[in-house]
Amino acid sequence: MNLFTQTDKLQHFIIGTYLYMLTSIDFGFAWPWLIVAVAAFGKEIVDRYVFKKKFSWQDIFMNMFGVLCIFLLLGYHYLKFA
Repeated sequence: MNLFTQTDKLQHFIIGTYLYMLTSIDFGFAWPWLIVAVAAFGKEIVDRYVFKKKFSWQDIFMNMFGVLCIFLLLGYHYLKFA
């Protein structure tokens, strides 16, 4: 299954990157990992018990994959200019 051809998974990737970038402005680079992980896990719990949808580990993975991509890009940027 190709995760990037599904609109839902792509939206999770984009939201993960966006949330990490916004929170890294105020909290540095370490804490936004935890914030995005809690938000993604909380969203899946709410979907499971409130909206009666299936719990999806792939959605959480795509959020964290977006975080990883931005983390690596920012790390390279700051190491390059340090």
